[in-house]
Amino acid sequence: MTAGLKEIWKNAFGDPDWYIDFFFKNRFEAENTFVYLDGGKPVSMFFMLPAQINVEGSFKNAGYIYGVSTMPTYQGRGYSTALLRYANDNMADNIEATFLTPASSGLFNFYKKQGYEAAFAVKEMDLSLQDFGNIQAPAADFKKIDAKSYKAVRDRAFNAHGYIKWDASAIEYILAENELVGGKAYGVYRENSENIILYRIWDKKLIVKETTLDGDLLFGILKQIMVDENVSACNVRLHPQSKINCEAKDFAMIYGGEKIKNGYFNLVLD
Repeated sequence: MTAGLKEIWKNAFGDPDWYIDFFFKNRFEAENTFVYLDGGKPVSMFFMLPAQINVEGSFKNAGYIYGVSTMPTYQGRGYSTALLRYANDNMADNIEATFLTPASSGLFNFYKKQGYEAAFAVKEMDLSLQDFGNIQAPAADFKKIDAKSYKAVRDRAFNAHGYIKWDASAIEYILAENELVGGKAYGVYRENSENIILYRIWDKKLIVKETTLDGDLLFGILKQIMVDENVSACNVRLHPQSKINCEAKDFAMIYGGEKIKNGYFNLVLD
């Protein structure tokens, strides 16, 4: 069914063939794919990528619902809803919850009707180079970071109740996908501290998908990267408990499992 699944993806999201092929070559697994058939033809689908979630200090297996999509001529018939219900009513014995990120704020109500609850939050800022004023970029070393080291820093910085933890293969794919579209993953080393930053340039804007940097250090590093990359605007996503003074907003939802509020699921494939 691979060709049919790729067709659904392309019609739903408009991604180029090379990007779709990259997913199917490096991340796709048939056993983690849910498909709705009409006359034997795939018309709706999503993937359930395995992850773990920290629930009061213990990790439980969960599934990330990714790529929910339906062929345009079959939309409005409830096919994706039926797939979600089937997946959640027939969870594998080792899966205790599923989670997803609504593509728009209007879809929160749709997924709430399917039994999902807001559980993960994010702080998000849009800044221009002028907003940084006279902030000076701190002295820091930037080194390209591999998946193993990235995962270690990430787990150490964010691990708490509501934290979504990815295994090594998932982190490898996330970094490779980011590099595929021109992005970079760096370790940032300064005064015996180690941080990470994952970003890409998109539509002449710096997009920071994840970082452990915070406070004034974050602003100084952002300014340095924007100057180096020759961009004048940026968007950055931060942990909901970041020191940065901006309001956290609902970001992702969960079905099943323990009650979670303001959990951390920043490293999303979007």
